[in-house]
Amino acid sequence: MVKFKSYKVIALSIILLLGIVYFIINSIFVFNRGFSIVDLYITHKVVNIKSYGAKLDGKHYDNKALNDAISSIKEGTVYIPRGTLLIPDNVTITVPKGINITGAGFDKTKIKQFNGYPSNKIFNCMGRQKIQGVTIDSKLGIKPSGDNIEILKCKFTKGVQSIQVADTVNKLIIRKCVFNNNSGYGILFNRKPSYDCLIEDCEFVNTTGDFIEINSACKRIIIENCTFKDNHCTSSWAGFAIGVAVKAKQISINNCSFSDIYGQGIHIEDYAEASITNCDFKNCGSAFYGGSPKSDIAVLSNAKVHISECIHYQPDDKYSKIGVFCTGGIALASDCTYYKRVNYGLRILK
Repeated sequence: MVKFKSYKVIALSIILLLGIVYFIINSIFVFNRGFSIVDLYITHKVVNIKSYGAKLDGKHYDNKALNDAISSIKEGTVYIPRGTLLIPDNVTITVPKGINITGAGFDKTKIKQFNGYPSNKIFNCMGRQKIQGVTIDSKLGIKPSGDNIEILKCKFTKGVQSIQVADTVNKLIIRKCVFNNNSGYGILFNRKPSYDCLIEDCEFVNTTGDFIEINSACKRIIIENCTFKDNHCTSSWAGFAIGVAVKAKQISINNCSFSDIYGQGIHIEDYAEASITNCDFKNCGSAFYGGSPKSDIAVLSNAKVHISECIHYQPDDKYSKIGVFCTGGIALASDCTYYKRVNYGLRILK
């Protein structure tokens, strides 16, 4: 009995010691590098870009240091601490499969390119990786080109196409990101279809283009728990919080809010099919918008949409009173609330 208790005490002591060591290691990472071991997508080697000569002063180009850090590992994480990493306009950084890029937080780590548009972007991501904790300050930001990519807790600013999904990508996750002060698309799906993608818990604020545009025959794209505010596009060809077209199917928009959108909160056209659930709308369709229709939701040209449990609040002056405008498509609604609103072409289900 004494021996059993002794072994038990020793085992508990070892477990406690390992727990303390784990806590200390993680604390070092949190306070000195801005992330924890448990945050890493792949538990392989972590390299600090400063070990490869990066200055991070926003004055000197650090693309060589970044490429050297990436080349130094087959799998793992390149860590970029506090500062501004400057990349030349004629350079795109290709991030191979299995390599993560982690910053100290988007309020601390910035990656900047003055004008790579239209051909060069900051990152071309090849798959099975996470990009997290950085601000992307560039006209072209990230181009996912492989499967199983997560973009987490990043900020995108001054973008024409902050995230461009032009190749076929499976299981792209964009989570807890901020898109602020962009002149074009926050997220653009175009050229080739992508599948099983999630945009979740993101904030879209202040654009003169579209926040999200699905402009290819994608399937199973979920957009949920996002806020869209202050779209000031006056042209006739954009001005949407979310645009869906080109026969995209099984597009789900859930638990989102739309306010102060010059064009439409949600625009569905061209044989696309979508469901809109538990969303709220206030001030969509500005009198200053150059296009039409001016409404919270527009369903056009053979699109099919089911809308449920949405709230359309009474708009302020100079914003449209139209909740749903449907022409040439099918729009069905159930359990929605309209405050001093009118609808056109909408079929309300009992």
